[in-house]
Amino acid sequence: MGLSQQQVAERLGISYQQVQKYETGVNRLTAGRLYLLSQIFGSPIETFFVGLPPIDRMQNGGQDLPFIGDMDALGPSDVRDALIGLVEAIRDSKLLK
Repeated sequence: MGLSQQQVAERLGISYQQVQKYETGVNRLTAGRLYLLSQIFGSPIETFFVGLPPIDRMQNGGQDLPFIGDMDALGPSDVRDALIGLVEAIRDSKLLK
């Protein structure tokens, strides 16, 4: 879009270092920040979701969710089990139905 990280940061009201962390994936973006970025870039918010699987594939317990990754890399089994429990609770709740 022809904007520097500093210009984007100024428009978001954050530091350019934070923008770098978003860009490299060190920090995750909130829905609100995604919305602001879509306004700054003058593009539909859907632009940020190009390439994700269809919603019906994302509602099957996480097997196809791109952000889950390798569950074994999460470390201790209690952390892994807690995260799996959370994902399953969200899946089973009315939030996704």
